[in-house]
Amino acid sequence: MAHMPWTPGLSRPFHSTFFGATASISRAPQRAPDARVVVASLAVVKASRSRSLTCCRSARRAEKTTHLLVDGDCHSIDTIQSAIGSLKQERKAVYTTLFAAPEKVQNTHWAQLCDTPGVEFCAVPRADHPSKEANDEAIISRLRSLAGQPDIAGIVLLTIDTDFVEPLLGAKQCGQLLGACIPERHYNVVKRYRRAGISVRELPQGGSGSKVRAVLHEDGTGSVRKAETYCPVENAAGAELVRDKLRSLGFDCSKDATSKNFLIQSAAKFWYSNQLGPLTVYPFQLATLAAHDLLVQSRRRASFKASQGELAFLLPVTPNRTSKLQYGSSLARAVYEGGGPCMLEDVDLIARALRKLGYGEGRHPAELAESMFIFANTGINKKTLRKMGLLPCPDDQEFDVAKKLRAAFLSHETHGMWQLASADSHNLRGLLRKEGCLRLSKPGDKVSGEELKDAMLRFSAKHRLPRMRTLQGLVWQVLRHVNRKNPEKTGEDCPQERMQGAAGQSKRGKGDLGPKFEQFFMQMGLAASIQKAVYTCKGLA
Repeated sequence: MAHMPWTPGLSRPFHSTFFGATASISRAPQRAPDARVVVASLAVVKASRSRSLTCCRSARRAEKTTHLLVDGDCHSIDTIQSAIGSLKQERKAVYTTLFAAPEKVQNTHWAQLCDTPGVEFCAVPRADHPSKEANDEAIISRLRSLAGQPDIAGIVLLTIDTDFVEPLLGAKQCGQLLGACIPERHYNVVKRYRRAGISVRELPQGGSGSKVRAVLHEDGTGSVRKAETYCPVENAAGAELVRDKLRSLGFDCSKDATSKNFLIQSAAKFWYSNQLGPLTVYPFQLATLAAHDLLVQSRRRASFKASQGELAFLLPVTPNRTSKLQYGSSLARAVYEGGGPCMLEDVDLIARALRKLGYGEGRHPAELAESMFIFANTGINKKTLRKMGLLPCPDDQEFDVAKKLRAAFLSHETHGMWQLASADSHNLRGLLRKEGCLRLSKPGDKVSGEELKDAMLRFSAKHRLPRMRTLQGLVWQVLRHVNRKNPEKTGEDCPQERMQGAAGQSKRGKGDLGPKFEQFFMQMGLAASIQKAVYTCKGLA
């Protein structure tokens, strides 16, 4: 008799299930079995059930998993795979959850990682409020939900900062193994977790160290050069001595070892203020060692100048993460292509800093407003501002945005690394030509700045995008529109600042720019642009 397919709402066919095996039961009348046969059969079934339950319990004990939680916006695929492999050396059952923006899996390499058995992709919409880290909140929420579950052996976080120390300590009372995987050479981060009593597994890093030096000169300018490979060494004790000395001179405002302030900021500002000559500020440890030699080991008893004013230390970087061989690491290449550090005094700081980073001259108020908007929406800058709680909000006025950027530039809570404005003119020319906005007799023809600007204006009009005032604003807008569905190409964690052509529409959705920010752009001379389009920014987050 053939089995009938089961449909919801209808009765199931008569089946008998014994631990996963299904057999049909015939409806034909049968002779009653002998009682001895029934008793023997029941004994066999009982013994079989007992053995099966024992095996199931053993399997459940053996299948206890270790959960690895990963912020997909902060780690490379190689690092994530290294963490998984490291955990599997001790624990076979490792389940990885990758938290990232929904668009992350549109990238082929990330999609392949997420298709790996034992890897789950958790799409995290961007936070409604720009000061919140959407991924961090999702990871902490998952950590708390997993804590205490009997079938979970341990919870491990892959991280490079100290934001998860307190959440891990809060979950520690559940009795599970709690730990952190940290890429090697993040000595201060490792120290902070271990000091809190959290188990740390250091992951080997690819690359052989940095082959790049970034030098800050006495006049506040900087330069970069290639040099021999330098690999950082453990120097926590020496760094604390330097921090104490700089704190006494007013260059370091950190109160204790848990501070998020970066020592490179204090060391660079001390060196510049006292006119001590050129200082190598990257690799960062070289600046710390130079300050240690002068302040701690040297017999020099000269009186040093105390901090006398606000300074901004900038180390421009690019988002490029390829070709490590020549530079030693992707970060070293980013620093090298950034062109070198600088020190700026707190005079007309916003315009000067944006000019240094390539976001336009900003001589006209409307141009400065546009430059601030683009700077705050560029990959590394946006992540850094959000982490500091200084990312502009939709309701911010020009004064509010400028105040936040000034605080960010002066802060010691970063290494001073800010992303340069995009200069991808070659790809830009190609896509403008493909769109029919740039007319060339052949692909290799030279294009003047005015021709490029006119072509981008035609592109913006064709796609009904808001009219930008600055050349850099146009570059950002065009590349942003073309790569809006691929966060890997934009250098963003999520392309939320979609610019949607909406002529004649004033209806706002949740996350659109608020009236105050629209008014701000109108005051800056961008009223026509606002009338033509709605900026969907979701808090610039």
